[in-house]
Amino acid sequence: MMKLISVILLLFVALISLSIGSYDINITQNLKFIYAIFNKNILNENDYLAFMIFIKLRLIRIIAAFLVGGALSLCGAIFQGIFANNMASSYTLGLNSAACFGASVAILLSLPSIFTQIFAVLSALISLLFCIFVKDKNSIILAGILIAAFFQSLIALIKFIADPFLKLPQIVFWLLGSFSAVRFEDIILILPLYIFSLVFLFLLRFKINILCVNDNFAKSFASDNKKLRILVIFLCTLLSACAVCLCGIIAFVGVIIAHFVRFFGVYNYSKLLFYSFIYGGIYLIIIDDFARAISDVELPIGVFTSIIGVVILIFILIKEKKC
Repeated sequence: MMKLISVILLLFVALISLSIGSYDINITQNLKFIYAIFNKNILNENDYLAFMIFIKLRLIRIIAAFLVGGALSLCGAIFQGIFANNMASSYTLGLNSAACFGASVAILLSLPSIFTQIFAVLSALISLLFCIFVKDKNSIILAGILIAAFFQSLIALIKFIADPFLKLPQIVFWLLGSFSAVRFEDIILILPLYIFSLVFLFLLRFKINILCVNDNFAKSFASDNKKLRILVIFLCTLLSACAVCLCGIIAFVGVIIAHFVRFFGVYNYSKLLFYSFIYGGIYLIIIDDFARAISDVELPIGVFTSIIGVVILIFILIKEKKC
């Protein structure tokens, strides 16, 4: 029942979000345009401009926000369990910064869009090696900070040598995080790898529960804990890299949504992954709406997620210290 309510809430938020923007499109028109995707004959000439805004601007970025929010939140929930650290996520582990570095290299070299995805994934996988070989789970966030600092330094070097008129604005887009430049082709490009990673993680959701307990207990289930952990981390890295390919660095989504879901007593990964994915998507759609509506000039969504994330994490740290 709760899963159905969550899906209905997602559809409701998406429908409202389609009406937010400088061009006035009401909910009735949105429903008409959704139907028109399958039957364009119902449209007349007066609807053409509104329909183009609906499908090429709003619908695409809402889909992108949902995919990115869902991916980051799901990966955050998994990383927190595997590394036994409430602050673990693809952002705090440095994977996002590494993926952004790869994308920046592709932009600097003027490579086709497909190479932006390839370079982002390869860079994230390189940073993954550092995470895998960190034996002490308590040091994983420190390792993530070092990894992020290393790749941010390389990104700063790329920014310094990049063409200030052609390349630098694109690189800054990746650093700030935004859905304003997302195209339908970008979503199609990352979709195969995205679906591959997502499906396998959901298939492994019951085994992920085993990874979140100590190794001795996991061995009692005859589970090859080390190989399973590496596989799950690998899949999460691919999924995180896909998210970065769409919009750049979005901070702290993976941390706070997992905490939000657990606040309602959901700890079993058979359910936690689903709710983290759905509510992560809802959260980022709402934040993107806010970024679009707050002023005439659209603000980068990464700025808002960072501010909100830091405030919530400080509250969580204070609460845990009192406990």
